[in-house]
Amino acid sequence: MTNNRLDYLKTLVNKNLFLIFGLIVCFPLYFMNALKYSVPLGAAGMFTQMASQIADSNFQLPQEVPFYGPGGVPFAYPPLALYLLAIFIKLTGKYLIFLRFLPPLLGLLSFVPLYYITLEISKSRIAALVSMIIAATSLDIYIAHVWSAGIVRSTAFILSLVSIYFFSRMTNETNKLNMVMTGVFFGLALMTHLAYALFCFLWIWWHSIFSKDAITRIKNSLIASVIG
Repeated sequence: MTNNRLDYLKTLVNKNLFLIFGLIVCFPLYFMNALKYSVPLGAAGMFTQMASQIADSNFQLPQEVPFYGPGGVPFAYPPLALYLLAIFIKLTGKYLIFLRFLPPLLGLLSFVPLYYITLEISKSRIAALVSMIIAATSLDIYIAHVWSAGIVRSTAFILSLVSIYFFSRMTNETNKLNMVMTGVFFGLALMTHLAYALFCFLWIWWHSIFSKDAITRIKNSLIASVIG
């Protein structure tokens, strides 16, 4: 039994050597500031305020966010990632350490579905590795996902990419599981950040409309969108 597990682990590692290498290369870039400084990069004041209110109200959604706008603004924001932060705040009473370490961790993890999307489309491990490195060295992606507000944005990015990954698999293997997972993760992205959900939606539909098998793709995309 132990030998079988070791053989499986070796096979898994060998199969994903390029992914592991890419994550190792990207790790110092994404965690350098988190390890060097005691405060998070950037600002996520509104996200933190929202998450703190959720934690204080025992995970019930508040109606308003104070201190913003003319004395307060309606709590009208997709709350999934805010609940993630609220859980940590509720358990520990702290938030700075999570704003410091979770965004770079989530940003690094987002390269996993990116790698597999590129691999699914190009069938090239080198191309998949290059896509990771290009994304990791993008200043815009770094600011959006590694700075403290990335606790929401990186989460949405991961969910969007996972949805796109399952959709990409339908190119070679159309089955109900891929369709359902595309819809489920699109729905989760929609519950996290509307802009990333829009990116996911447009990617799926653009690819469907302009594919060779457009009618089938559009039908599958419509079903996945309804599920989401």
